Amino acid sequence: MGPLYIVGLSGSGKTTCADAILRTYPQQVIHHTSWRGRHLPITQLVWLKVTCPKNGSISSFCREFARQVDAALGTGGKYEKLFSRTVMREDMLEGAMRQIAATHFLGILIIDEIQRLSLQKTHGTAPLLHFFQDLRTTLRVPVVEIGTSKAAHLFTNEMKDGRRASESGLIQFERPPKRVKEWDDFVRRIWTYQWVRQPQDPDDEMLDTVFDLSQSIPDFVVLLFKLAQQRAMLDGTETLTPKLLRQTYDDGLALLHPAINALRTNTTKSLSQYEDLLPVDEALAKLLEFPKHVTVVQDYLDQLFPVTGFAAPAAETGQSVSPQSCDGSTEPAGPGAVDPALPPGYVDMRTAADADDPHQYLVEKGVISHEGVNLGGRR
Repeated sequence: MGPLYIVGLSGSGKTTCADAILRTYPQQVIHHTSWRGRHLPITQLVWLKVTCPKNGSISSFCREFARQVDAALGTGGKYEKLFSRTVMREDMLEGAMRQIAATHFLGILIIDEIQRLSLQKTHGTAPLLHFFQDLRTTLRVPVVEIGTSKAAHLFTNEMKDGRRASESGLIQFERPPKRVKEWDDFVRRIWTYQWVRQPQDPDDEMLDTVFDLSQSIPDFVVLLFKLAQQRAMLDGTETLTPKLLRQTYDDGLALLHPAINALRTNTTKSLSQYEDLLPVDEALAKLLEFPKHVTVVQDYLDQLFPVTGFAAPAAETGQSVSPQSCDGSTEPAGPGAVDPALPPGYVDMRTAADADDPHQYLVEKGVISHEGVNLGGRR
């Protein structure tokens, strides 16, 4: 099984969801005594959840891994001591983790808050991604990585990294831009836990107010709900009203106002101020703002599907290449023009992609046949 990546805004419930799923396992640790009538004392670790440390180094992550193993098995720091040496190379860290995982037959590894891993301490994305790839290969256990969109750029610098991160799919906790049925059901479920003496069911005005003040972030809803009830108890009103919620928001959630206002504006510019609030699709689109990324992609397309003959790509010659027509001018050729420098039967794949039926277009051009794909021209 390849890695599964769970991504969402901060406070959207990623960790809560993972913890709820892990609680469905009857046991985290299973003590085996025998197998097929033979004595076999084995302690099996069904799952292990590791939260990346705040300092963001790989060595600290490995120590946290060992610390969580000790906490689950009750081994009193036995494994943490393996990572307490002053100098441990990366291969030594991987070897120690592999030994622990193999000894206790680790079933699944969940890595939370992956965005905390510091690129500065790991000298860029390459060593970090290589470490996790080697870790998945050596441990031979399924890995679930959980993080905010801030971690999305870890997997987008190279295609192979994005492919590996998507082998088992990408689960995104999306924020509804407006009230939907699922959101209303969630708020109504929260409202069943009122502690005030005069509880009331939320009406449309209350639902609109909660959405506006939380911008559909579940953690903000819970915080607002708790603080509003405390306020209602202290002032003696003992009931929740939209006015009370707004007073609580103004006084108790002042530190969250900039982030909530950014979500309320909901533009790439406003959300870019907070990397953990930027949705994944916009975080990926943000990479395309840099011309060098666009240039690299265009150069690869030009090399794979040339439209100007066999001239060297602009990235290699340092000069821009303009398509030449048959009369020697540099004006773009017409839709039906054929470049004499191209081999007979050559088909530009980008032209095929724009056709109404790309498959039929390639069949008519002789690129696709019953025998396979003909990249060199007609058969």
